[in-house]
Amino acid sequence: MYSAFNRATIHVREGSLLAKDVCMSLEWITPELAAEKWGVKPRQVQALCAEGKIIGAVRVSRVWLIPKDAVKPIDGRTKAARKQKLKFE
Repeated sequence: MYSAFNRATIHVREGSLLAKDVCMSLEWITPELAAEKWGVKPRQVQALCAEGKIIGAVRVSRVWLIPKDAVKPIDGRTKAARKQKLKFE
């Protein structure tokens, strides 16, 4: 049996569905939808994915797939980030 990610990659590679269609049907969202949800630009979400800061984000071809339940990473320039950093030290 295939996992959700495996099904997504199979459909995208076969060309039977567009990546955005796969996102909607398999509990994934695109960077555009995540950006709208988090109140940031899509490019910032793509950069966070590339840096590995969004847990569970995977890249299929040229499209990032983000789990629907992913949370926005804390901005490292804020007081909240400094407090979190102190907790881990």
